[in-house]
Amino acid sequence: MAERRQRARVQGGWAGAPGGRVAAPKTPVATSLDPAGAGSAWARKDQPCTQKQFVFEKPSEVERRVPEAGVIDKPGVYELSKAPSGISRIYLIPSFIDSEQANWMFEQLLQDIPWGQRTHIRQEVSFEEPRLTSWFGEHPYTYSRITMQSNPN
Repeated sequence: MAERRQRARVQGGWAGAPGGRVAAPKTPVATSLDPAGAGSAWARKDQPCTQKQFVFEKPSEVERRVPEAGVIDKPGVYELSKAPSGISRIYLIPSFIDSEQANWMFEQLLQDIPWGQRTHIRQEVSFEEPRLTSWFGEHPYTYSRITMQSNPN
């Protein structure tokens, strides 16, 4: 148990400078847990409580730029976002599938695939997912404590 506590302390942001050195606290720390002890100033009634206030400081540089809203209506390749994990792109190819064929495909997928709407429970309140989902694969898939069974077909 003591090792787990020590690990938790080391992982904290206050744990100290890089290299394993732990910085000394800037203010004296009470060493006694006895409220009547000399070192426990936090429990004395004769000293006024000082209130700390949160002060918002605007960051000096922008962390993330919000993309401009727009409509993609011309054929081509468009970059939606750039992130450390890669670039998100969308390819617009008008009339790739004609409307009749696309509608037929949609109806077939809607009929043939075993769609389901999962129920989630958060803070003792249950709610339905706002989408239909289906899982195809060799093994079950679990996310958000919900297991989706594989579809053998």
